[in-house]
Amino acid sequence: GINAEYMGALVLPPLIMKKYNVLFRFLNVVLRIQTSLNLLCKKLAMYSRLIDGICTRYSHYKSQKGRWRQSHAAVLFLRHRMSHFIDNIAYYLQVDVLDTHYTRLQQEVAKATNFQSALAAHQAYVGGLVSSCFVDNAVVFGSLEPLFMQCVQLVTLTDSKLDFPASVVSEADRLECPAALQQLEALDLEEVTGLTAEFNQSLVLLYALLSSKRHQSLLSGLLLRLDYNEVLGAEAQAFQPGHR
Repeated sequence: GINAEYMGALVLPPLIMKKYNVLFRFLNVVLRIQTSLNLLCKKLAMYSRLIDGICTRYSHYKSQKGRWRQSHAAVLFLRHRMSHFIDNIAYYLQVDVLDTHYTRLQQEVAKATNFQSALAAHQAYVGGLVSSCFVDNAVVFGSLEPLFMQCVQLVTLTDSKLDFPASVVSEADRLECPAALQQLEALDLEEVTGLTAEFNQSLVLLYALLSSKRHQSLLSGLLLRLDYNEVLGAEAQAFQPGHR
């Protein structure tokens, strides 16, 4: 009979397995960041209600509402920009890359006349994934890493500062909690503004880099979605060769 272990080693030799492991780790990082930013949205909504609740219940804090709102708006804006970036990276990986290459693999396997042809199609499929996901491109991947780290930094920053004890679960409990005012004072506007500037610069650099590879068909959709309002493209022009 057929030796399943032997056939598995033919289809998934160590080099192919190594490439799959790199791809899965990369996709997992993107998914975890995307999930964390979505959860952060709920926490910021709670923070907004807390501002209104404190200022309604304790009128002498109304003078602080504008400052608290400013800090909240800064984090909300940055989270929105980060979510737009990471959601489009996730969409590119899932739809533009994985779905496209898998459809191509199915077509090639259907046309294969022997095992070697099917095996070659699978190897080309894995190679295409690695290339399209940038994990074999040190320059592009090196430009993605700071953006991922800055997303994690915002989540870590807000998680550490906007956090009530586990026993405090309701809106009323939060208003009565001694930590409520500490939560409102926790966000450092200067720190958030600095992180926003770093993220914007990293995003412009990535866009400029990807634009230089625009001839790669799979990238056109990603670039269009990232630069939905054409601001990013204009800023990236400053980094293009020959720009004055």
